[in-house]
Amino acid sequence: MNSIVNIPAAGQEPVTMTSLELVDFINELRASSEPVLLHKNFLAKVPEVLKETSAKFSADLPDGYGRPRRGYRFPKREACLMAMSYSYELQAKVFDRMTELEVGQAPKLPQTMAQALRLAAEQAEILEQQQARGGGWDVEAL
Repeated sequence: MNSIVNIPAAGQEPVTMTSLELVDFINELRASSEPVLLHKNFLAKVPEVLKETSAKFSADLPDGYGRPRRGYRFPKREACLMAMSYSYELQAKVFDRMTELEVGQAPKLPQTMAQALRLAAEQAEILEQQQARGGGWDVEAL
């Protein structure tokens, strides 16, 4: 499980979770007495839970052979809504997992004076290069 959405920092992709990952996650957490959730059954439930907004999250996901297969890529809110349709406990675990992934993706703050000075020097170089090209200040490049 490596994908899960928050507003990303510049240059970063938003954190999402695919329908395949959600099904795997649900199956990992199920009791042994509960039936295994099939991806096709999960797909059938998505429009019931998310209504007309479900189409916005439709995605081609690769199968085991790399071929595209129908699925969804959910931001945090929608992943939690889908999990809540199974149980509140599952929703909490999906929320925690996505938050963990968001934190892991967050830019790291300098921990020492040397790291802070290196970061400042790198940003100063970017600004100098932009000015030398005759461009203005491109904050997004930082």
